[in-house]
Amino acid sequence: MPYIVRMIMKRVCFAVLAVMLSGCVAADGVRTDITDEFETDYSTVYVETLSVSGSANPEYEEELNTQIGDEVKYAVSSFDSLAQEAEKNLPEGVKSALRITQDVKRNSGGFLSVIEEHYMFTGGAHGNTAWYPR
Repeated sequence: MPYIVRMIMKRVCFAVLAVMLSGCVAADGVRTDITDEFETDYSTVYVETLSVSGSANPEYEEELNTQIGDEVKYAVSSFDSLAQEAEKNLPEGVKSALRITQDVKRNSGGFLSVIEEHYMFTGGAHGNTAWYPR
């Protein structure tokens, strides 16, 4: 199965699971943290992760925080490989870029809704943006 299909299926399954279990997460302490910001010879990276705390279900909270952290780390690692390859084709002085941000849409009534945005530039006229429900 192609990588992109696996990633889409994984995100959809996670979104469905999050909606199903959202009643278990009365998250009073949702925050976004800048967990990584760095620059290499060939790229710049800015990453925010979501941190849920104070929920009615600490086990689910820990699982959710771990899963989000692991997925963000994987995205950064995958980007690093792409950025190294793209460096060969970019004009001098132009770097690849990755920006991952979290936008809390709703955090009330025991319901948590977050959109994770990935902006990635590895060459060309403009970068690409993708949004993932959390």
